[in-house]
Amino acid sequence: NMKAIIIIILVFIFTGGQLQSQSKKTAVKDRLVLLFELAKTDNYEEAASYIVYRGEDESRKWKDTCNFKNEKEQKYIIEVCRNIKYLLTGGGDYSFGKFNTETESEGTWYIWEVKFPQGETKTAYFAFLFIKNNYSIGDID
Repeated sequence: NMKAIIIIILVFIFTGGQLQSQSKKTAVKDRLVLLFELAKTDNYEEAASYIVYRGEDESRKWKDTCNFKNEKEQKYIIEVCRNIKYLLTGGGDYSFGKFNTETESEGTWYIWEVKFPQGETKTAYFAFLFIKNNYSIGDID
């Protein structure tokens, strides 16, 4: 009986990391799908909290999300959403490829590869940072 408990504990320890990365993978994908919907419907104000601030304020750069009430940030939010909408409208039915994480100076990036069967961009990489207890997009390649 004790042997069974030890085995269960060991299995939990060894799979715990995988379960955690699996849940991050799913959380980032869910967040990206929601952002796709916001971009498709031009819901820029709500999309602001999905987009990483990359402006001139060093205290906020890569650590905060965009503020729709700020004129400069509003322009950036609209630009990001229009780029996403362009990929979605011209790309056909997209599919998710590989999921990766990379650690850089800004923090840990959570990156989904998305494949588009039509249009000029066949593959795009959507890179997220974990900011304000949620995943926000910081880069699209």
